[in-house]
Amino acid sequence: MHAATLYDLVAPVYQRILAPLHDLGLSRAVERALGAGPESVLDVGIGPGRGIALLSGDGRRVVGVDVSRRMLRLADAHLTAERARASLTRANALALPFRSGSFDAVVSTYLLDVLTDAEMAPALNELVRVLSPGGRLVLGTMALPNTLTHQVWMAAYRALPELVGHSRPADPHPHLRTQPLRVLREEQVKGWVGMRVLTTVKTG
Repeated sequence: MHAATLYDLVAPVYQRILAPLHDLGLSRAVERALGAGPESVLDVGIGPGRGIALLSGDGRRVVGVDVSRRMLRLADAHLTAERARASLTRANALALPFRSGSFDAVVSTYLLDVLTDAEMAPALNELVRVLSPGGRLVLGTMALPNTLTHQVWMAAYRALPELVGHSRPADPHPHLRTQPLRVLREEQVKGWVGMRVLTTVKTG
């Protein structure tokens, strides 16, 4: 099943049950993305919009992207409820519809976890491409609490990937070596489905 179709189907369940479990990680990723005071921020893979609502404010330009139409509708409703402002666009992370260097900060949480191994490098290329030199790229990836949980999750991922939303803990480090990025910090936000938050800066 295509990722857009899957997340259109699971969007309501994701919003009510899974999204609240991610709030601590999202808050940390947003904090790191805004740490250098960017005037423009891109959030790629916004889901139901909890993170992008936190990014808005202080007059900055905020743009959110997701491949799922239903997630975008939920995000729009969440922005309205929070009285937050952002532009929402349906697009694939592998081909972002923005000029190179368009944003001072780019944040993406749980996106890499739902991509295939072959898609991870092209997606990172796009995230880095649209980031301006000196800007921050903040990546949030799944961090499971222990080895047993990881083993069970991966068994489900291999047997029936739809059951876990086509997601598994992704490791961006092998692909970062080919990018003009410097790692500022890496930290783990604990939780049943925690988040490893990687903050980087574009060096060129």
